[in-house]
Amino acid sequence: MNCGSHNYASRTSCYRCGALKGDYYGYGYDTSALPGWKSGDWICSSCPKYATPADVAMYGLNKTEVMAGDWYCSAMYCGSHNYASRTSCYRCGALKNDYYGIGAVYGYDASALPGWKSGDWICSRIGCGMHNYASRAECYKCKTSRDFGGDLRESELY
Repeated sequence: MNCGSHNYASRTSCYRCGALKGDYYGYGYDTSALPGWKSGDWICSSCPKYATPADVAMYGLNKTEVMAGDWYCSAMYCGSHNYASRTSCYRCGALKNDYYGIGAVYGYDASALPGWKSGDWICSRIGCGMHNYASRAECYKCKTSRDFGGDLRESELY
């Protein structure tokens, strides 16, 4: 039984269930782009949470393509890309609406947090998640457009 666990590049079998690495160990994705992952790290091969290259090709989707309504989990240390149809993160299980930013995570009115004002937003690019002022059209840290993967404004946090 294969389990979908994250395994380090040096492993030839899954640390959790013992399954061999297999042909679809990374499903064609650069796993080093995931928070906490390094180049060559792999996913246990028959996890139902991930699409194989054949699945991706069947639907004609580019692996890096972000579709309208897709969202990035902003739970601490996650940042995973999720399809618009998901109500919770496929990787960590965090609910979509509960993790749009600091205010929602901790149940605060975000404008009451130090440095937050109405219209401020969280960068939705994987691995970034930085707080940006309302006046910014792109993230100050990674230069990603405010509209990339959805606009996560303070007004949507609660």
